Amino acid sequence: MNKSTKFSHIATLIVFIMTIGISNSIIAQDIHINTNTTWSTNQNPTGNVFVENGATLTILSGVIVTMPIYSYIMVRVESKLVANGVIFTGNGTSSPFGGILASGYGNI
Repeated sequence: MNKSTKFSHIATLIVFIMTIGISNSIIAQDIHINTNTTWSTNQNPTGNVFVENGATLTILSGVIVTMPIYSYIMVRVESKLVANGVIFTGNGTSSPFGGILASGYGNI
């Protein structure tokens, strides 16, 4: 591979990365809930949600939680998720929500 070909491949990669950055302007960021927390309004996390360190996440009835594609809510050891009358959904018809998971003694 000569220098011209290498440069062409690098330039293509840079344009591809820039295109991804422009089209996905929201950067996924996980949420770590370490203290008792209540969600009383609709939520749109940009990444996974972790309930940990014995915390309880309470989501009030009627709240819609719209999760990004393939993301999940993880309830870790001795933590709790309390959600009655809550709608969990993906952020579009072709964006599946990964689900709610419990590890160890997590409670759902």
